[in-house]
Amino acid sequence: MTRPTPAQSVRLCGQTLRELVDRGDGDPTRVLPRFVSAIQRLLEQEELLDVGISRSGNHADTSRLLYYEPELMIVSGSAGGPWAQSAHNHGVWVATALYAGSMKQQTFRMLEQDAEGRARVELVEDVDMQPGDVCVCPPPPHDIHALESSGGYGMLVVAGGGFSPLRQYYDVARQSYNERSERDGVASSRAF
Repeated sequence: MTRPTPAQSVRLCGQTLRELVDRGDGDPTRVLPRFVSAIQRLLEQEELLDVGISRSGNHADTSRLLYYEPELMIVSGSAGGPWAQSAHNHGVWVATALYAGSMKQQTFRMLEQDAEGRARVELVEDVDMQPGDVCVCPPPPHDIHALESSGGYGMLVVAGGGFSPLRQYYDVARQSYNERSERDGVASSRAF
């Protein structure tokens, strides 16, 4: 049997994930073992970070769009050095899958948030990720995570549609947040 090409593997994974999310009523955490397994099969594909269309990524040296339909997107990202991203959301459920390197991911649950910039979040998961590991954040308002890599990394991000252009970045210790607009690749902040 012929091994599928990277592009074929991405398409098959995207279709499988879409079916699983539909079975979970839009929430991949309801079908978690099968959802994670489908992504892990894709991570076994060689040259995965070379597939897709180049895109502007907010927090990666290189980023590529691998698969897109209105309710499911798979992108790749990589960076060559140390990197960190504070606790933030995407406005959709999101899965982080490590392809190369190592990374720490913290996942948070929203306890309360107000319009004046106050927010309390609770740490749910603190994982030292290695290649093949997948962490899944549920749909909003619990789609909050922080990432850190002490060296280079390659990862996939699977999201429930396009990322929100307005995101919240959380200061967990100060129980606060600020919003940043990331439209047109230009970040602007509004601190409360």
